[in-house]
Amino acid sequence: MRISLFLYDISLFIVSLLVYGSAATLAAAFFSATAFIPWPWRGFMLPLTVIVFVLGVIGMVAIFNRLLPRMEEGHFPGPISKAFYVWTAYLTINRMIFLMPIKNIVLYSPLLRILAFRALGARLAYGTSISANVEFTDLPLIEVGEGSIIGAWSLLSGHYLNKGNLYLGKIIIGERVNVGGYCRIGPGVTIGNDSWIGADCQIAPMVTIGSGCTIEPLSVIQPGTRIPDGSTWPLQDEIKWQEED
Repeated sequence: MRISLFLYDISLFIVSLLVYGSAATLAAAFFSATAFIPWPWRGFMLPLTVIVFVLGVIGMVAIFNRLLPRMEEGHFPGPISKAFYVWTAYLTINRMIFLMPIKNIVLYSPLLRILAFRALGARLAYGTSISANVEFTDLPLIEVGEGSIIGAWSLLSGHYLNKGNLYLGKIIIGERVNVGGYCRIGPGVTIGNDSWIGADCQIAPMVTIGSGCTIEPLSVIQPGTRIPDGSTWPLQDEIKWQEED
């Protein structure tokens, strides 16, 4: 494990140098090209220079994403498998964009957001609304449909580690889905169209939520649970059973 962590640090340093160095060079060239603009008007180019830097980061991340092998779903042994190192590489380039304050700039702008998510391999509709403090990992495994909302401080993670083994699974969120704040969504989760997920819900791996469902706030859904279309969770039969007890 120590060797794996050391190799990760080395790769993170190299990727950071290439991504941020290239983006900074592009931004510096852009600002230099505006030298003909007199001060103080040239000061208005500074915010644009920041945007050019962010676009440079997104572009470099897109290049790295195209060079990497495809991230596959499934169970894999820890540091001894190829899938583990592919996942680690994706995690590294994911952090290039989701580092503050780049993350805030990206998530506040619908255009920059969709460019960044596409660069990282995610399938994100343009008409989604995502709070700037939402956490994402494993973007190649995440799909969010048109008109969906992801609330503040939620976490979407396409992986979990258990006893040294790695599990990777897609997260598919349909259209017009509302995910409240502080939710945790694990790998292998599917949420159907027009469902409403209350705040502070914990959705374990391999859960399927049908279309038009209502998940009450503070709900904990166990692994492998399947909730039929149009259902409310917790199921009303379970609530009655708990009240009788």
